[in-house]
Amino acid sequence: MPKRIPNLSETILTQAANLFSKNGYDAVDMKQVAAEAGTSVGNLYNYFQSKPALFLAVKGLWKSNLVDACRTILTSDAPLKERILAVLHRFYDNISNWHGLWAEFMSCREGREHLHEVRAKTAHKQPWALSPEELELVGMLGALLLNQPTSQPPFRWGFLVITAALQMATRHPSYKEDNWKFLETLVDKI
Repeated sequence: MPKRIPNLSETILTQAANLFSKNGYDAVDMKQVAAEAGTSVGNLYNYFQSKPALFLAVKGLWKSNLVDACRTILTSDAPLKERILAVLHRFYDNISNWHGLWAEFMSCREGREHLHEVRAKTAHKQPWALSPEELELVGMLGALLLNQPTSQPPFRWGFLVITAALQMATRHPSYKEDNWKFLETLVDKI
């Protein structure tokens, strides 16, 4: 009788995340992931149909963890500016760390094709990339930036600082100190 592994899906995602982070997208194969997760390759394919599907699931896990961490920061009792900057730091660091791996995934034809298939299947459900949880987070950040709790969060300010952090983390990662001076100045001006 085969050995049952509790929470195998989560174990697979955790091990795949570790392997992708350590080795890069191209260097990881499904055999490695299965071995690290303590399961067979055939069983791994029962959970994730392909390496790109597994990678996108790992990306979803990382994104969910980032949203949860940012929500915790935003709802803490820390001073206002400290919470805003802590969220931006967390977001910036995660995106700058993830950017190279995402670029590697997107350079792979199989990865791009799978992503286009997924987007085509889900476009009618969610025409743009932000989940309700992410929209809530952006609204919370926007409300903090204006220091005005409101029933209809001022999304534009949250989007502005998140977009600025995203652009700097992905386009100019070698200028981290300068990027942070800019983001702190931007927060002060709002």
